[in-house]
Amino acid sequence: METIIPLRLEVPNTPIAFADLETRVQDAGRAAVRALYAAAWVAQLALSAADPCPHCGGTDTRAAGTKPRRIETPAGAVTVPRPHRQCLACGGRFQPATTACGRRSGAANSLRRCGTWPWSAGRTQGVPRPYRQAAMVLGMLRGEPIAPETVRAIVGRGGGRIAAEHAAEAAKACQPDRTPDPVPQLPPPADLVAELDEAGVGATETTNGREVKVGVVHTGSEPTGRTRRELVGRRYVATMRGVRRFEQRLTATIARVNGFDAPEWIWRVAADNLPEAVPVLDRWHLREERRRALRAALPDKEERTPWSERVEAALDRGDVPGAITAVRDVQAIAPHEALEEFVGYLTRLAPQIPNYAARRAAGRRIGSGGAEKGCDLLVNRRCKGKRGMRWSDDGLEAAIALRLDIVNGDLPAHAATWRAP
Repeated sequence: METIIPLRLEVPNTPIAFADLETRVQDAGRAAVRALYAAAWVAQLALSAADPCPHCGGTDTRAAGTKPRRIETPAGAVTVPRPHRQCLACGGRFQPATTACGRRSGAANSLRRCGTWPWSAGRTQGVPRPYRQAAMVLGMLRGEPIAPETVRAIVGRGGGRIAAEHAAEAAKACQPDRTPDPVPQLPPPADLVAELDEAGVGATETTNGREVKVGVVHTGSEPTGRTRRELVGRRYVATMRGVRRFEQRLTATIARVNGFDAPEWIWRVAADNLPEAVPVLDRWHLREERRRALRAALPDKEERTPWSERVEAALDRGDVPGAITAVRDVQAIAPHEALEEFVGYLTRLAPQIPNYAARRAAGRRIGSGGAEKGCDLLVNRRCKGKRGMRWSDDGLEAAIALRLDIVNGDLPAHAATWRAP
């Protein structure tokens, strides 16, 4: 079957600017594409066999008019006729060719390809745009305006599906007696690192906001340039559904790379779940706590510098008792409650303070910069704005799930299995 439509382009007899000519060509092309969609629709309906009556199963039917149907296409909205039939046996009316025409999805009938447009148009160099800007870009691409609320609804539905798939994957990974996967597992990584952090987001259902747990699982880092390093084999995980849900999803992420067979890895969720984990306190946070305490006790920089160097040297080699001794010496000349708090901080977290210098020399991680970057990529850039964003729980979880799929590169695989946006 071949469908042919005319392509008409009107240009004035006088020269016009190229921008005006480009607009005319684009409008003519979109109009032709919309006409082709409509013609193909009618042709497909003519080829479809008459469906039996869904009420009584009778095949003796007659035409009973048509009903317009609006379909969203990449070239704009197309209104096509959908035929109605009436059964001569029972008198019931129905719409034939349901399979060929497709079923309704949500508030509007959309082609499958349009479902991923809002996610593509809503991002520029990894930074998501507000729905209003995404709607403006989509409107320019398709030749007709599209409402920001339509973009928000499509993104919410897609993110909700991704969140449900993440939850199902996590629940499967945490089953105590789950059957092994039929596909062969990956070889265990030589070293697996899990870095965790959290980000606060404004919420509509609570005055204190919501806390999003964020983690990144990777197998180390490698140099990328003169001073920067890049995480190898990284995968992010995030949720606002609480610590237990986060543990499940982190477990699923580690199991996905066969990380439970790694000889050493870091996980800071709960020591009772993974007693083999090697906890490491983030070196930057430790340095900030030291700075805060010494600055409070010794405001003068010249007086504070030698003490700072002495404490830092002890902490860098993991000598917690030596660092506490140096802080006590500072207390003797400048008593301050901040110093006592810092001593309690060191005492409480002493098992998590390793020899940072040795780990750094071995090329191993001493900080949670990967998780900090994960908070920025997954939460802060999209969910926290200058004007004070507020999110519902379901909307926040859907947005985080969508960002996870985009950053992890899983969105094409998930979107390919969806029949509708």
